[in-house]
Amino acid sequence: MERLGYKYNLSDVNAALLIPQLPKLAERLRHREGICRLYEAAFRETPGVSFPIVPKGMTSGRHLFTIWVDPEKRDAVLAGIQARGVGVAVNYRAVHLTKFYRERFGFRRGMFPAAERIGDSTITIPLWPAMTDAQVDEVIAAVRGAAAEAG
Repeated sequence: MERLGYKYNLSDVNAALLIPQLPKLAERLRHREGICRLYEAAFRETPGVSFPIVPKGMTSGRHLFTIWVDPEKRDAVLAGIQARGVGVAVNYRAVHLTKFYRERFGFRRGMFPAAERIGDSTITIPLWPAMTDAQVDEVIAAVRGAAAEAG
């Protein structure tokens, strides 16, 4: 991020195109929730991998599914998952370390260690409503293999 601003993505035309999608929303969320529960069950038993927990009684939009790994091993795990043919990303970084906040406010590494630990540990794994069970299994196997390889 180079400067402060707003993120406006949805025009009126795009909103009108999305209206017919609204009846499908509940089913898509239900499917995403099911995928996330499979991930949680698998990664609860995977050494070196943890994930954010949705508190009991709360609902998540399940926009993304992220895992946390040792920051020192994150790049190796990331590369290991990709080498197994699964696309992953790093979507979250500590905001105070982006260019805008560093230059404007003088923030630097060490000032917000919890945000840095989370940013340095997080990997986003595939999650979309049309994922098949086989694709979910492939992601789980890739994460487990990469985590084991990274030690």
